[in-house]
Amino acid sequence: AGNRRETVRALERLGVAVYGIDPRNIEGIFRSIQNISELLGVSEAGAKLEADLRTQLAAVAARVEGRPWPRVLFVLWLEPLMSVGRYTFIHDVLRRAGAESATADRAEDWPRLSLEEVIRRNPDYLVLAHSPALEQQLADLRQRPAWQGLRALEKDHVILLDEAVLRPGPRIAEAVERLARALHPEAFETQ
Repeated sequence: AGNRRETVRALERLGVAVYGIDPRNIEGIFRSIQNISELLGVSEAGAKLEADLRTQLAAVAARVEGRPWPRVLFVLWLEPLMSVGRYTFIHDVLRRAGAESATADRAEDWPRLSLEEVIRRNPDYLVLAHSPALEQQLADLRQRPAWQGLRALEKDHVILLDEAVLRPGPRIAEAVERLARALHPEAFETQ
């Protein structure tokens, strides 16, 4: 879904088989894994992978169950500031990690937010996918007076995740667990 239609059409004209996915939640990622494994003739491997991922996610769910959920703002991009809407797989990642998305009320997939809106929402945590450009932009934002009063920055509650969180594939369960560990470290103290 993140590719341009022209690219897909060009591949099809060249005779390259194309399979598109646009999962809206982790269950959609599982359906994609099933479909791709069937297309490749490795259905059993796909079923095992899905079972392993479900086991990993169930273990995370058991650890975060009953804990208070902090409000987090997942930042896809800082300039312009873009986050995630409630119908995206990343929103589901947040929920499964024991977090309430500060943009759960937004229906568009990748809503743009004004600085005023971020300040009004005042999240407990900022969550970003790690990249050198984003880290530098975040460092710059920390210097801006309007951002300094944000609860997440006052408490230094900034979580940088691997870019796997942005990919609707098998590493998504790992991203859920890493986020849950960062948000609820006490839940993972005994292992």
